[in-house]
Amino acid sequence: MLWDYGRDWEIDELTPDDPREGEVLVRLAASGLCHSDKHVRIGDLPMEALPAIGGHEGAGVIEAVGPGGRLPSVFRAGLSLPARRVSHSP
Repeated sequence: MLWDYGRDWEIDELTPDDPREGEVLVRLAASGLCHSDKHVRIGDLPMEALPAIGGHEGAGVIEAVGPGGRLPSVFRAGLSLPARRVSHSP
């Protein structure tokens, strides 16, 4: 997590909320910081609010699917997948 621009990234434990409609909760198995994370850290790509979560390119397993049925049926708990877009916000 990035708590302030210009500081180093830190590893922190978070307790996520349950997924909302149209969302899935993914437990990341692998992730890395990329070039855009560098720009977030130094403030070239400012976030709406800090702290920010880095490592938005990763892969993991779906833990839960939000209510509402708006997602394709392939999105179910236990499915392994690459993460295509992950929010920087906790």
